[in-house]
Amino acid sequence: MKLVVYLHQQTNKSHLKLKTMTKLQKIQRQLSEVESAISAISFERKDTSYRRSGGYFGTAKADTDDCIIIKSVARTRYLNTYICIYNNKTNQLLKLKFDELKNIMAIEQARLAKIARNKWAKESIVKAWEVVRNDVANGWHKTNYGKIMMQGDRHIYYAHPSYGHDDYNKWMAMPNTPANWKAAQEINEFINSNK
Repeated sequence: MKLVVYLHQQTNKSHLKLKTMTKLQKIQRQLSEVESAISAISFERKDTSYRRSGGYFGTAKADTDDCIIIKSVARTRYLNTYICIYNNKTNQLLKLKFDELKNIMAIEQARLAKIARNKWAKESIVKAWEVVRNDVANGWHKTNYGKIMMQGDRHIYYAHPSYGHDDYNKWMAMPNTPANWKAAQEINEFINSNK
């Protein structure tokens, strides 16, 4: 029954990942359209350097008071190039749309990364059960190389009970959460019941 629920969750996760990826592609398309519109009307303003008395150089900042800065590119430590557009209503709306799309894209990318992390956490429980069942089926849990689930600070490990975290052959089974620790305890009970 647990496997059926897990597979149903995986189907929902796959659908959510696909939905997020298509939304991300749509946002990237819109962002490229806005960037091309900005590049058509943008211009550069550059900081300049000049020689002062005594052989030293000074920096004259670019006049960017009358424009909206889209991007700043550092040419040297003190000199920048500013990609600008003129400050009017249409360009202000274009800049707002550009910033909004960049923020939405960052949110969607974070959501996609979270789905990938959750997928690893869910798959790790199933993989841990498969490894333990294989060990029990082959009788390895009764030998000197038998392992159990051990709790670490951030992860749950499949390691030898005597060596613990010093076991050079331990395996990082899953993240350390209360639900995963409960599953690890069930795995340990399964191992102990088959000895």
